[in-house]
Amino acid sequence: MGSVQRPITRPGGFRNLPNIETLTSRLKNVQPIIEQICNTMGQVGLSYGVLYQGQVVLARGYGDRDHENQKPADENTLFNIASCTKAFTATACALLAQEGSLDLNLPVKEYLPELKEEQATLVDLLAHRTGYARLDTSWVGQRSEVLVSHAELIKRVNALPKLRSLGSEWLYNNWMYAVAGVVVERHNKGHLTYMDFVKKCLLEAYCLTRSCIERKDIPDDNISLAYVASRSRTALPIPEPPWEESPFTPGGGIRSCVVDMLKWSELLLAAYAADAKDASSELRSPVSKHPGVIFSPKMILPDAVSYGQLERSYGMGFLRFMLPSKLSHGGRNATVASEVAIPPVGNNDDHTLALAHAGENAGALSAFTLFPELDTAVIVLGNTTALGDTNELVMHLLSSQIMTSELQVDYTALATSIAEQCKSWHERTISKPLSKHRVQGTNAGSLEEYVGEYEGFEYSMKVSLESDGLILHHGGRASQRARLTHYHYDTFSFATSDYEEHLQLGMIDYDDWRLLLLHFERDYSGAIVGIKWFLDGDISPVLLGRKA
Repeated sequence: MGSVQRPITRPGGFRNLPNIETLTSRLKNVQPIIEQICNTMGQVGLSYGVLYQGQVVLARGYGDRDHENQKPADENTLFNIASCTKAFTATACALLAQEGSLDLNLPVKEYLPELKEEQATLVDLLAHRTGYARLDTSWVGQRSEVLVSHAELIKRVNALPKLRSLGSEWLYNNWMYAVAGVVVERHNKGHLTYMDFVKKCLLEAYCLTRSCIERKDIPDDNISLAYVASRSRTALPIPEPPWEESPFTPGGGIRSCVVDMLKWSELLLAAYAADAKDASSELRSPVSKHPGVIFSPKMILPDAVSYGQLERSYGMGFLRFMLPSKLSHGGRNATVASEVAIPPVGNNDDHTLALAHAGENAGALSAFTLFPELDTAVIVLGNTTALGDTNELVMHLLSSQIMTSELQVDYTALATSIAEQCKSWHERTISKPLSKHRVQGTNAGSLEEYVGEYEGFEYSMKVSLESDGLILHHGGRASQRARLTHYHYDTFSFATSDYEEHLQLGMIDYDDWRLLLLHFERDYSGAIVGIKWFLDGDISPVLLGRKA
């Protein structure tokens, strides 16, 4: 692998930081704005907190964890933290490297012989620099059902298309964290499952007493349900992914609360500080023994997220941003309201590092940021796929109060703009393009022609004919049912009818109209021999051949 260009960084910090009393007052004063953001975007429940110079200066909730029964969210409410789980998995790998069970720089194939990839290391996997296609639509189905078993995982990974050479470009990939989870499971000295290793060596070891993965470990009923917000801001309940059964848990399956995440933040900040001072003999916790691996830059982010020449990179489970900057990469707001700019946090006179990550599963969004040079952390956990990403705006609002006494952004107006764009997202992104590109007046063959099972890249689809027409079963599963309607020629659509149906089915990764079309291929004799599916915006349509 070729050498990676080092990012440009500017050491420093903010010269006029508030004292604890001043910051507490500022945070209190913006509570009405947070409520306005949540109301505008249809957020059902939210919890958020701030750790500042070793003290928790804010920890509270907004709205409901259970809307139907009007049970409020608070700082102890458990939420699925989605991709903020990735920092835990990276830490698990670092701890195993520390004890000598793993070498992060050896090819993963040394630990998983059945893996086809010959060169990629754990660092490559955890830094998203393997070059493999993301293909999220092939592992998560309707209503958040996971379409890959533990037994199938490596076989499916071996079939992923390779888009870029190893180390040449940052491409976010949940599959690679799933593979890292298998490595953790097979190569810890206690022979623990991934979930048990995280429970024992991270959650219990660091006294994160409310955090868990498995439902049996949930300590009480203070746990949030999952929701989407309709265009009229009505709360619509949806199922959450069954993380106990999923090989993708290492990338997004932990449940936690603001109180525990602030404890986790304190440990990580101590780790960063100890590494910076090279004071390994005075460390407070095991997590501090390998911070450089977790936090240090491994891959430059794409130019599209840069502001000038300041650093934009990825470590292992953390994005690295030198302020001024947004505190996220991509995300729901960028998807549903790409024309609405999210102003950066910070200013051009003071520069400091932010270590950040966000997460999004259906009905679960999170935002987590460390400001290590300021000994500060901000956490926002939510239970709603709202009219935009409420968590991102609240994260920016809370973080800005640390940087300046002046409120420089009208966050209520920003929330309104995003929500209005989101309301028309399905029409703009799905309905209108499908209508525009449809060739009118064409006919399909007899419906019986299309019935069958189709396979490709170790993925299967089944098409059945029932009383209401053709039914598509993603993953070949009877539980996955999408009605196929004729689009044109031999192409059929499984597009949702409106925004609400799209979100209630948990189809957050179907953000391109082309992903919702299946083109049935015929051979020279006119027989249906396969399906071409455009399942990822980064690759050409994939052929699934018809089984005999």
